[in-house]
Amino acid sequence: RQLEKSKHVLIVGNGGIATELLFELKNVKITWLVRDAWICASFFPEDVEKFIEQRLLKGRENGQKHDGVLKHLLHSASSSRESAQGPALGPDWCASIDFGKIREETDEKSVEILRNCVVENFATEGKELIVKYKNRNDGKQKELRPDTIIWAGGVVPNSEIWTKSGLKVGENGGITVNDACETPLPDVFACGDVCSVSLPNPSYLWNQRQLWTQARQQGEVCGRSMVAGAEEARMQNMYFELFSHCTSFFGLKVRLRDHWIQTSFPNTHDR
Repeated sequence: RQLEKSKHVLIVGNGGIATELLFELKNVKITWLVRDAWICASFFPEDVEKFIEQRLLKGRENGQKHDGVLKHLLHSASSSRESAQGPALGPDWCASIDFGKIREETDEKSVEILRNCVVENFATEGKELIVKYKNRNDGKQKELRPDTIIWAGGVVPNSEIWTKSGLKVGENGGITVNDACETPLPDVFACGDVCSVSLPNPSYLWNQRQLWTQARQQGEVCGRSMVAGAEEARMQNMYFELFSHCTSFFGLKVRLRDHWIQTSFPNTHDR
């Protein structure tokens, strides 16, 4: 509904949601503000940025993600709770949306990428929205006047309330747990984006990522630990040995594994 009236959209963030929006949005001017030195830094190394940028700027020419087919169950909140918080969007959030039909006007899509920039504050001037941001290279402050802001800045663990109970938090702000999702307090467990997994002998093929696949796996480990005990949970899982994740970006299938990424390029010359 917001995009129907928008001619200039500001996207803040450099993760999966921002990447998908850049590829899917049509008929609109887009400014993409990222705090990193290159785009898609959460998933890809800098040396493939040129290939990624070409795909994103071109965008989806026809069809929809997964051809509009939902791969997982779709849940929605009541219409009376528009401000309610919920879980991660998951892989299907834009699969059933035809972005080409959102706006009746067919303005040419244009994309401006602002690298190494951070938002400092927002303000309004009448009905106009003003966004002030700073370039981290030269320290200069500039401003934008978009119609709509889409904040895709990632996940912040909602753990502050629990630290008052004596729970420890890791570097990412998540509640510290072991490989059985146990906290230092007896009978208190945590899993998913709200936790920070601390392993005594971590595998070099695994590290924690704020992805729905890891959250689901940790939920399974946590449930087993709560019901059958920590040792039983450790015996039945290999989730902390190897990281892998399958998704799609800019119209290509992507398989992520720890320390390296494999992409299904159209032909071998693009590898």
